[in-house]
Amino acid sequence: MLQYEEALLRCVEETAAPAATGSGGGSEKCIGQMQYKTTACSPLDQPIEVTRFSDRRAQRKRTYKVSLRELAYEIKNITVSDKAMLPSFHLAIFGNHKTERRSLRHNANVEAISGVEIDYEMARSASAMPLVSLSARASRL
Repeated sequence: MLQYEEALLRCVEETAAPAATGSGGGSEKCIGQMQYKTTACSPLDQPIEVTRFSDRRAQRKRTYKVSLRELAYEIKNITVSDKAMLPSFHLAIFGNHKTERRSLRHNANVEAISGVEIDYEMARSASAMPLVSLSARASRL
């Protein structure tokens, strides 16, 4: 949690005192081969807790902090030979309690939530529009 608080503090300091270059606090970042311009305190660059399950069975997990921009880059660059081998990412912290099938990914094992996820196929349907709208409003708070 300390890393997250330090990142927020740096973000507040950058906003209060923009870079001397007169660029308004913007900076360049590089993730892999992708370079982009950021503004101080962009929500896309704030670290969040993510749990990555190795495959659909979710018998192994890794929890780490990453920005949404970095997570998008990581997801975009995944290659597997079989869809069943794709990792699963969740904006939550999971414990170590397994189901009968030894899966760690189940509701009773969620210890904390760090964000809201929307399934891609569901997001394309009309019934998801209230969720997308709510998510957009929450990000502005």
